[in-house]
Amino acid sequence: MNEKEEHEFAELIQTFRIEESPRFHEVLNYVSNQLKQDIL
Repeated sequence: MNEKEEHEFAELIQTFRIEESPRFHEVLNYVSNQLKQDIL
């Protein structure tokens, strides 16, 4: 992932957090857990 992609991803997360606030933490936890599984 390059710097431009990281910036775009951060903007996407911010937009999602604003628009889908009630589910944001649920989705973030899911993604985080998936990334941890992929690393291990």
